[in-house]
Amino acid sequence: MHADFRQRASSRHVHEGYEMSIIQRGTMRLRHRGATYVAGPGDLIVINPDDPHAESNADAHGWTSYSIYPSIENLTGAASEVLDGTGLPTFTSPVVRDHQLVARIARMHRLLAISASLLTRESAAVEAAVELVSRHALAVEAVVCQGQCRPSSTARENTSRVSTSETSPFPSSRSSRERAAFT
Repeated sequence: MHADFRQRASSRHVHEGYEMSIIQRGTMRLRHRGATYVAGPGDLIVINPDDPHAESNADAHGWTSYSIYPSIENLTGAASEVLDGTGLPTFTSPVVRDHQLVARIARMHRLLAISASLLTRESAAVEAAVELVSRHALAVEAVVCQGQCRPSSTARENTSRVSTSETSPFPSSRSSRERAAFT
């Protein structure tokens, strides 16, 4: 998703999956876990599932970003080799300043925009996930609830849940026959 925010102030909310956004232009203010962060061009915002946060303009000019919202299963599955099959990738800081990683995620976004082949999109997504998790995540024990991996902490009170219906570039759990039917 590509978005240009001129006037934005979101209420405190959570996502079921991860939020990964690259600030392309301008600056944004992020309220997260009792702290306030300012992110600018080239910064990567990574929010854990069910982690309350709110965004707003840091100045009168707003910001432009592109975002992706991988599910817990997609990010955990893509980065399973880094995690040795245990734990849930958890990011301790919501603002990541890693130019090499941002370039890899930006490449993935470009591939999505030009509708590259499914294999190319999935490969770029897995490479980005592996690099993100290996450099910036901790593996945290997860609680398994009815076949879905959820963080052991839950969202705090007074938050709204934001549902994202974006198509994920991450490999799905569908069989290759099922995947072929959708391509």
